[in-house]
Amino acid sequence: MVIAFEWITSGGDKEAVGKARGRIINALIGLAVLAVAFALANVAARFTGLNLFDLTIPAPDRGAPGL
Repeated sequence: MVIAFEWITSGGDKEAVGKARGRIINALIGLAVLAVAFALANVAARFTGLNLFDLTIPAPDRGAPGL
């Protein structure tokens, strides 16, 4: 949102437009990195048998002896 504001208010200044364009490109690269990281984590989870969308922490059994 801020980047779009910078682009719009640049007033045709080539340096300001270039800065805004660079920030947009960096943001898109960041989104791509996040997507790849999520895909790799999903592949690793499938190999290990985990479900990334349903992670639960098992609670100790209160009826077990010694607890």
